[in-house]
Amino acid sequence: MLLVFFNACKKNQPPRDLRIECPPFGYKDSLVFFRVKATDPEKEEISYLFDWGDGTQSNWSPFLPSDSFWTDSHRFPDTLKFFIKAIAQDRKGNRAELTKEFPVIGFAPGRVLWRFHCDEDGNFISSPAIDTVDGTIYCACDAGHLHALRPDGSEKWRFSVEEEIHSSPVIDDNRNIIFATDEGGVYCLSPGGGFIWSHSLEGEEILSSPALSRDGNIYIGTANNIYCLNSSGEILAVRPRFGGEGLSSPAIDRNGTVFIGGEYFSAYPPDLGAPKWEIPLPDEAKSSPAISEEGNVYFGCEDGRIYKDSLPIYYLSGPVSASPVILGDLIIGCDEEGRIYGFTTTGGDSWVSPFSSGGNPSTPLISDAGILYVVVDYGKNQGEDSLFALALSSGERLWVTPVKVDSYELVSSPAISPEGIIYLGEEGGVVAIVGRGKVAPNGWPMFRGDLRHTGRKR
Repeated sequence: MLLVFFNACKKNQPPRDLRIECPPFGYKDSLVFFRVKATDPEKEEISYLFDWGDGTQSNWSPFLPSDSFWTDSHRFPDTLKFFIKAIAQDRKGNRAELTKEFPVIGFAPGRVLWRFHCDEDGNFISSPAIDTVDGTIYCACDAGHLHALRPDGSEKWRFSVEEEIHSSPVIDDNRNIIFATDEGGVYCLSPGGGFIWSHSLEGEEILSSPALSRDGNIYIGTANNIYCLNSSGEILAVRPRFGGEGLSSPAIDRNGTVFIGGEYFSAYPPDLGAPKWEIPLPDEAKSSPAISEEGNVYFGCEDGRIYKDSLPIYYLSGPVSASPVILGDLIIGCDEEGRIYGFTTTGGDSWVSPFSSGGNPSTPLISDAGILYVVVDYGKNQGEDSLFALALSSGERLWVTPVKVDSYELVSSPAISPEGIIYLGEEGGVVAIVGRGKVAPNGWPMFRGDLRHTGRKR
């Protein structure tokens, strides 16, 4: 007897359980992040593609293990309901598809998008730094945390130390994050929040923000010294100085010269050797320097004057602690009497915009839409803390958003994303507000000069 056995081959199955995760809606021209994953019955690897519903598609992702998330992002050009299609494909070409309706809306400037609150009631004097690669916002609080926030306000990770933080973080050329604590700790973290190194400047209080040179060295000012550390956290040089309260942060020009305020305003060579020049001031310069395209250095002083290099060029009505900002021939300076001034690089008047008596302003920010943003902390004076948007050409008030900032001599300065979203620190958290434009592409348009807070001239 002849027995014949038929062994039917099992047919390869397409991925299943495809799912899309995304916000409930998006904003026109703003980056939206989508996550997708599927399960393959044969445990084969899966690649993903998005059809955005606006006539464009993403690239295929790398092949990933079954049941692994893939994240992609997109900017939608209009305010419509888009139908997003996710496609999952296994190694043998079998596909599964899922379509999701996704509304995109517009928004008016000045609107609060979200608020992030630290669960330990930490206050945010620190100014946010923005990673322009993935939009991550880094901001520190006095509860001892460095927070990494997504553009939608959710927390990616936090790194905690047992020390208060008032200094603002800086993002280096490798996207690592460097920050300092009030008790002299200096830390370097990876973009994922992993610890890389730390160094303790024993006996020092660090309130100012670090600056980064083009070769990766880190400059940090305190009340007593200025330090140069290499990219591994080792001290290369220390220079004693009279830094007052140590609030002025260093700035670096294209030649590597390091400028910093205090009871003296000083210019040091990159190795922190003998000062190139040093001038005694009638009062402390808490303001951090700003550097123009021509290489001139501007800073404010508690005596109410704005200096250009070593000479005063403009007189304000009250003490100056905020840093000036620069765009072309226009300099913007603020005083603690609640006024903001636009004047020229030669000291000529342009405009004055009063807020109200006694407001303590942040360092302003200039956008490429011709708008100037500044935060004013009224403290015990009459007035509600606010983010002001002013016309750069005239100082005219365009709109105002109430905020609740905290102040430790200095106020958290605003940063603006490439999508036009303004971020700043508040009491207990970080707030995101709809703005217009992105940071101006030249001059010294914001605190520390750029979104990464490098403190160096590009």
